[in-house]
Amino acid sequence: EIKSLSWDQNSIVASMISKKDQKITLEVPSKIENVSVKEGSIQALETGKDNSREISLKKDELLTIQISL
Repeated sequence: EIKSLSWDQNSIVASMISKKDQKITLEVPSKIENVSVKEGSIQALETGKDNSREISLKKDELLTIQISL
């Protein structure tokens, strides 16, 4: 569930919470320079594409990330 989502030309900030443990792939329109965690804990793994990352969500944990483009 996406709790909040905001963006500008340089970054995307997203807050989400999952109902179960799961892995998801985040994909954006341009190259990702960095993924930083503002709340919660994740490891962002490269997917082989410059514009996506795989992250593991933990059940019922609020996660807020900033994706720098």
